[in-house]
Amino acid sequence: MSDLAIIQLQRGQVAQAEALIRRTLDLTRAELGPLHPDTIRCLGILASLLISEQQFAEAEPIARECYDNTIAAYPAEHPPVTDAVGLLVDLYEGWERPAQAALWRSKLPTTQPTEGAPGAAEFETASHLSP
Repeated sequence: MSDLAIIQLQRGQVAQAEALIRRTLDLTRAELGPLHPDTIRCLGILASLLISEQQFAEAEPIARECYDNTIAAYPAEHPPVTDAVGLLVDLYEGWERPAQAALWRSKLPTTQPTEGAPGAAEFETASHLSP
């Protein structure tokens, strides 16, 4: 269902996509648990969507939950951790909170995974999906 939400975002159907990703998130949390990759992906998509809509206060706890669940589920050097940190950087940069963005940016690895590496992008960001 998260893939359908991404298609809706690509078509500019933001409200429908948000409703669908929220339902999907509720289902994955209940059925798969908070540390399952699908739950983490849904959190990342929802946070990114809210960031792209400049709903920073609402996005912040979701992005933090995404990060917290990701570091609990994956080793620190795993690409989804980098993605979750990058999401927080995007949040605070968009929110014009440079000190917080810099704090999170300092947690990014100095080297990035090679393009096409397995697991290189655990969740797509809504900002990259706008029409």
